[in-house]
Amino acid sequence: MRAPCPPLTRGPLERLTAWLVSGPLGHLWSVVADLVSYLLRRLAWNVRRRLTERRLGRADGAPSERR
Repeated sequence: MRAPCPPLTRGPLERLTAWLVSGPLGHLWSVVADLVSYLLRRLAWNVRRRLTERRLGRADGAPSERR
């Protein structure tokens, strides 16, 4: 039977890095990334909608008469 491994000790820099990634800065980063991706998708949707309306001749933003 082998001897048990000694407990794994982490240095202060590694503990600080883990805390930053999985702690408040990591959560803040994930919220910012989610908001940016949402805003970019929304912007792309608006651009596509306006280009489609312009192509159909409805530059005023009103819904088209086509069904």
